[in-house]
Amino acid sequence: MAAGLRPRPLADAALRALEYERELGLDRERKAGLPADAEAAVLAAL
Repeated sequence: MAAGLRPRPLADAALRALEYERELGLDRERKAGLPADAEAAVLAAL
């Protein structure tokens, strides 16, 4: 804040992050996290 920056409201930050993900493509290959089939298996086990 010393540089004059202000925090962004959480809802606004979340909305911008989702918009950015959509611009990149939600179905693109990820370089981190579980593969989709492994994630589905984990979720199914819950």
